Amino acid sequence: MRSPAWLRILLIPSVDDSPFFSDGFQAELRAFFQALDAGDIQVNSVALNMDIVDARRPPMGEFVFSLAQVGPALSAAVGAWLEADSGRKIRLKMDDVEFEVNTMTQLIQVLGKAIALREQRVKQAGCDK
Repeated sequence: MRSPAWLRILLIPSVDDSPFFSDGFQAELRAFFQALDAGDIQVNSVALNMDIVDARRPPMGEFVFSLAQVGPALSAAVGAWLEADSGRKIRLKMDDVEFEVNTMTQLIQVLGKAIALREQRVKQAGCDK
């Protein structure tokens, strides 16, 4: 049995975005997480851990989920985030390979490459699908 491939996405703001820890930008990060959740994508969000009583744990714009969950819900959430500001980027990491995209076309190509790479590695390792 093969282990799941994990995909890590980092949302990179544009220079025109609000400051990272501003209420406005943090609201956009939470909205991205909620869009994934609404699409039934099981995702982990990296958050800043603060040692303050009743402190919010602000999201850091980094999300981790199984590559098997790549589909329309993920594409819609990422597309909405990218299209909100033309200078935004997404960094994707799977195993030891990283990609950076700033358009939906690039994202679709990269996700296809990530899936193909995973299938190739599974085949080389002789693992079951």
